[in-house]
Amino acid sequence: MESGRQTLEVCSIHVYPCIVSSTKPSLTGSQKRARIRSGLAMDDCKDEPTPLADVDEYQALLSSHAAGVSIPVVIQFGSEACPRCPAFKQCVSTLKKSYNFKWYYVDAHSSDLPEHLQITMLPAAVLLSALNSTNTHVVCLNNASTSQLTEAVQTHCMPILKLDDDF
Repeated sequence: MESGRQTLEVCSIHVYPCIVSSTKPSLTGSQKRARIRSGLAMDDCKDEPTPLADVDEYQALLSSHAAGVSIPVVIQFGSEACPRCPAFKQCVSTLKKSYNFKWYYVDAHSSDLPEHLQITMLPAAVLLSALNSTNTHVVCLNNASTSQLTEAVQTHCMPILKLDDDF
């Protein structure tokens, strides 16, 4: 392996036949990079996810993650038509209050990212966590249950230290 290059370790991937159509707004490369940087700089405790529009933004996120951003990332895939997605989003929101991770959301019907990551059944999530300075662990969950998501977050994300009044 060459020094300084990022490698991805991919595991826990459930692959299903992929049928995706997408329409997306057009942003310039600098707009996409700025959007990712601003998402990485935002308050980690916010209750709503940062939108992630397409493969270019995902690649920028991977580059930022490899460049020393060690906080795990949860990318949630959903849609308004998905009956299980609201409960899944609530689960991510609840986990966000107890575990340290960046939260992004992808509308599966308006992005090319689900096809790129072979996400075909909703709800779904991708979790990125740093193994070391050059390796990123990627966990993909298709047709995910809240218990699968909870297990992945508990495995790869650090709990948030909460100090009570008695501390």
